[in-house]
Order: sequence, then C-alpha cells, then structure tokens
Amino acid sequence: MLTAIVFYILATLCVVTAVLTVTLANPVTCALSLIACLMCLAGLFAQLSAGYVAILQVLVYAGAIMVLFLFVVMLLNLTREEADEGTFGTARALTSLVCVAFLLDLYVFVDAAVGTRDFTEALEGFGSLAGVGEALFSRYLVPFEVISLLLTAAVVGVVAITRRQLSVSKASEPLKVAR
Repeated sequence: MLTAIVFYILATLCVVTAVLTVTLANPVTCALSLIACLMCLAGLFAQLSAGYVAILQVLVYAGAIMVLFLFVVMLLNLTREEADEGTFGTARALTSLVCVAFLLDLYVFVDAAVGTRDFTEALEGFGSLAGVGEALFSRYLVPFEVISLLLTAAVVGVVAITRRQLSVSKASEPLKVAR
C-alpha cells in the first residue's frame, strides 16, 4: 500500500513538473522544473528496483545535461521582450487541452489493456548494471553505435559552425590600434 502511495505521488509530481516545463514562460524556471521532473522519474526507477538506471538518471540527465541547459539559457540572456515574442495564449491553451485529452485517452486504453495485473515483481536483472550492459551490448549494439556516430557528427558540426562564425566575426571587426 505504501509503495502505491509513493508511486502515485511521484507520478503526479512528474506529470505536474513536466507540464510546468512546457508552460512556464521563463526559460530558467522551465529548466528547473525539468530537473524536478527528472528527479521524480529517478524516484520511479528506484521504486521499480532499477537502482542503476535511477542513479544514471540523476547523474547524467538531472546533473550534467541540465547544468548544460541552464548554462546555455543563462548565456543567451534573453530580454523580457525577446522571451515574450514566442508565447501565444490560444496556442498554449489548445496545447494544454490536447495534452489533457491525450492523458485521459492513454489512461482509458492502458487500463483496458492492462486491467488488474500485478507488476510488483521485477524481471530478473531489470535496471541492474549487468542487465543494462547485457541489453546494450547484445540486442541494442547496432543502434547504440549508430547513436554514438550521430552524436560525434553533431559535435563536429557544432565545432565547425562555431569556428566559422568566430572567424567571420573577427574578420568583420575593425582593427584596434594600441597606444
């Protein structure tokens, strides 16, 4: 009973913070609510006896990736007018309505498909280091390698674009004479 209460609290917090992530206007508060969502998700993984995945969730996503997001958002330093340019009241309300309809639809279909099955017993090796490693390097080896190549290509592309923009901006600046 206690595990069900903790699950529903974490799931509700996860959904609420996810909705706040896409509806708040300030990018920093959006990133902070995304961190809260990722922490709730890590709590759900921990409750499923997937301790390794929960630790990875906290360290990689809530830690490293979100620090990078916050760093970029703070570097952009958008003024209030620039931040308000992309907000549309009707579009936001319509999006919220569609999300609520989707969640209700999902609840009805999942409840009809799953019914009252008991999922309390975890699969052998689910979420453990050995289970994740075995799945990653056997069944998902090719997708793992393809994603690593795509990420490497993206990093090389970002570095190339940044260097090109830096060289163009330095060439367009007038020379300063030191006195």
